[in-house]
Amino acid sequence: MEPLRPWLVPFLLPEHCFDRFFLHFQLLDVPCLKILLSKVLGYGIVAGSVLVKVPQLLKVWGSRSGGGLSLPSVLLELLALGGSVGYGCARGFPFSAWGESLFLLLQTLTLLFLILHFGGRTGRGLALVAVFGAFLGILVSPLTPLNFVTALQALNLPIIILSRLIQIVTNARQGHTGQLSGVSTGLLFGGALARIFTSLTETGDLLLASTFAASATCNGVLLAQDEKRILGWLPCSGTLKISPGMIPNFYGTPKNLLRIPQKIQGPPKFLPGTPQKTPGTKEGEGHGNGRGQSALPPINLGSSPIPGGSPPAVFAW
Repeated sequence: MEPLRPWLVPFLLPEHCFDRFFLHFQLLDVPCLKILLSKVLGYGIVAGSVLVKVPQLLKVWGSRSGGGLSLPSVLLELLALGGSVGYGCARGFPFSAWGESLFLLLQTLTLLFLILHFGGRTGRGLALVAVFGAFLGILVSPLTPLNFVTALQALNLPIIILSRLIQIVTNARQGHTGQLSGVSTGLLFGGALARIFTSLTETGDLLLASTFAASATCNGVLLAQDEKRILGWLPCSGTLKISPGMIPNFYGTPKNLLRIPQKIQGPPKFLPGTPQKTPGTKEGEGHGNGRGQSALPPINLGSSPIPGGSPPAVFAW
């Protein structure tokens, strides 16, 4: 088993655990199993973090809009991620314990630029990217005192909570999650939960573990908001329910939602399901089932009145 030692130590196992597993065959050694599980989870989280925010970036890029995303929330998240990267480097923790923060930082920085770019502020976006890049370079350099990096990591807890609360309040006020990606939020939620275990196992750092616990809690609230939006669009009891007064265009851009007319003057002349008289036909005959009705019943969109007092619209096939 000695040829395996350079491959497994210290990337997956410490020396004593390698000896117990492969020399003494103590395969059920609980402390070493916890270390192995933590290492595998850690590297899995780091690998997965490369793509965590890609759904979010694609959603913003596809809609050419950052609508619904809070810019202060993104800026605070960047600061928290920068603190985690600096803290991991300064304390000499293994890359598997903090590596995902680096990849999330790069993706969040890209998201910040896209929000500003599609908002018509490309110059400001480039300036912020340059400034933050310089700040991160100084933070991970030997010039920065360890006390400063530790204090910044300690501030990560309120920073993360504040950044998520801003996005949560933004979602609640506008009534939808905008361009917030439920896939990315779900991955961040799961990753933060796993990080609580890996942080305690690999580093024993309570400050790092509490930061991930706060992140998991806040991401869970954001995920619940997104799930509430998704469930609100699911058919229920034969009725297709949508947000009052709006029809989705299915392109994921809330600002492009089509409004239901406040007043419906009557069915269009060629609306399918409307009896149409043709020459030579008697009253009550026309398209449909022969009794002046459509073969398919109308669908009631929305169970509550549209804001403004108009009743829900009824659309026929």
